[in-house]
Amino acid sequence: MKKMNGCRIRCILPQSLLLRRLSTAATRETAETAAALPAKTAAKKPQLPQKLLFRHLMGLTPDGRVADVLQYYIREGYAFRDGDLNNCIRGLRKFKRYEHCYQILEWMDKGRYTFSTRDMVLRLDITFKFKGAIEAEKYFDSFSPKMKNRFTYGALLHSYCKELMADKAVALFQEMDKLNLVSPLALNNLMTMSLKLGQPEKLPSLVQAMKDRNFPVTDFSRALLMQACSMMNDIEGVERVFNEVSKEKCDWSIYSNLATAYFKAGLFEKADSALKQLEQLLEKEKCVQSAYFFLITFHASTGYSAGVFRVWDSLKSHYPSCHNVSYLCLLHALSRLNNIDDLTKYFEEWYTNCQTYDPRLAIVVLRAYLNNDMIDEAELVFENAGSSKVGAPCFRVHEMFMDYYLEKEDMKSGLRHMEACISKGKKDQKWKPKPEVIDSFFNYFEKQIDVDGMERLCILLKEVDCLDSIAGRKIGAPCFRVHEMFMDHYLEEEDMESGLRHMEACISKGKKDQKWKPKPEVIESFFNYFERHRDVDGMERICTLLKEVDCLDSRAYSPLVWVYVANGKTDLEIKKSMEKYGLAKYIPRMN
Repeated sequence: MKKMNGCRIRCILPQSLLLRRLSTAATRETAETAAALPAKTAAKKPQLPQKLLFRHLMGLTPDGRVADVLQYYIREGYAFRDGDLNNCIRGLRKFKRYEHCYQILEWMDKGRYTFSTRDMVLRLDITFKFKGAIEAEKYFDSFSPKMKNRFTYGALLHSYCKELMADKAVALFQEMDKLNLVSPLALNNLMTMSLKLGQPEKLPSLVQAMKDRNFPVTDFSRALLMQACSMMNDIEGVERVFNEVSKEKCDWSIYSNLATAYFKAGLFEKADSALKQLEQLLEKEKCVQSAYFFLITFHASTGYSAGVFRVWDSLKSHYPSCHNVSYLCLLHALSRLNNIDDLTKYFEEWYTNCQTYDPRLAIVVLRAYLNNDMIDEAELVFENAGSSKVGAPCFRVHEMFMDYYLEKEDMKSGLRHMEACISKGKKDQKWKPKPEVIDSFFNYFEKQIDVDGMERLCILLKEVDCLDSIAGRKIGAPCFRVHEMFMDHYLEEEDMESGLRHMEACISKGKKDQKWKPKPEVIESFFNYFERHRDVDGMERICTLLKEVDCLDSRAYSPLVWVYVANGKTDLEIKKSMEKYGLAKYIPRMN
């Protein structure tokens, strides 16, 4: 293992690389494993810039493989630092790309990487998010006693609290308490969970637990306590906490929680005063960006447009290079204000200068455009998003267009976006239309007696195994083609009961002016099934239906007789049934 500037560098033997390139017999898994193993005597490789690697990983589609990206750079002669890979994991985690995070960790397992406590905490979090609680618990149980410290315990507790798994969180906290591993962060996690579960009454005792352990009660803890008092309509309690902390230099979150509590209580003048104090604090010193985001969002929620731009200017003065998340906050605010002109202006400003394309911003703008019937502008944003560095199938965007076109009763365009979702979801991404979307399409085609539209909808639903969702509906118009599609579907599934139900529907609808007869291949499929399964009831039912539409002929004779004989019917019984169905004339005459 080589080191450069205190960091471990992963090196690859030129000979190993050459063999890997030339060999066609080795499997991909073997090649990846070999490439992940550093060599002791290899020359130092050039360091791949972390930003370049991260941009490439962010460009992966949901079904893209991290190993392909890493192997590509290895073939180009680059090496990776442990820290760079872990930083990429943290960056991808911000965008909830948990599967790709997990793939990086699996790839690192194939090399001789040494995982620190910090790395194990990161892995525990990613495992919980991607694989779930059970797998995360297995990973935690695999730690040595030395590695089960307040950091790894705390990471598991944080995951329980975030997922609101209260019973497991409390049990783990009690275990931590016995082992003397409780930290202020652990108590804060329990406080946050209690608020989300609507149990604000638990926070005062948790804060007291902090004091009993001689832990410092931070501004974050006090902010949580203020929220709890506000939820219990205890404005005096909110003010009491504020007065305690205002004697010292307090964090911006104290003012934001005070303003929010006043606003919820209808004390608007006091809320405005708290907001002014917060803005004065931001003017004096540079705060975290979330402080500016709070003010922008708060002003937008109250319809105060001037306040939004004033805080935005303040944010840009302290953070000249605004990141995606800053623009995302502003665009949300402008969308809420329905300020389309400025929304377009700042979206274009971001799009021109962005380092990494973030589809969330396009989604905000698309929704605003669609809400204002600006379909041409929305389509243009969608086209630009499709040609961006991020090519991931954005089902959410297609669904937004579907909802819009359904509302406008433009079913052709709506089905086009459904087709796009189905096409993009054919690989690893499973996509199914929402029940309410299916209802809207179905109801429209039924009302308009649109056979072609109904048939196209059925074809699409069959591709994603959703045809059963409308199979039991009563199709109002004499839509024989649709019923025939269902018949074909159920014949493939060998669900004869459902298939016959749709034949009955066709016969019933065709009794008036519309003449309908089943296709010969459909009749043959029913006969073959009932004959193969010796199903007397099914065979008699199909014969009864065929007789109604004058389709009962010599084709029915042999399978019907065979089923009767297989079930022990007497010659007399068989003859009576043949007479009943008008098939007696096909009985062979004996000389």
